[in-house]
Amino acid sequence: MTVDVAELRDNISNFDDFLRPLRNYLYWEPHCYDIPVCWSIRSVFDTLDGVDTMTDDIELLIPDLEHLDTLLPEWSPCCPRRSRP
Repeated sequence: MTVDVAELRDNISNFDDFLRPLRNYLYWEPHCYDIPVCWSIRSVFDTLDGVDTMTDDIELLIPDLEHLDTLLPEWSPCCPRRSRP
């Protein structure tokens, strides 16, 4: 899973590099706040900036998920089954 997330991060980075001139213009434009399309595209670029942080968080989360994967089969018989209405 970590490899897939890292590959996704790399592809998003390539996309961001390709559109960097547009991004620079949107950050340079002083009236971008007043133009809804400009502001929404700029927000998309801001969201793409968070991909690196998300990748780092997922890499930290993977060992815990693997540990949970081993514990869950031991824990599930302890829980009573819920009957559906």
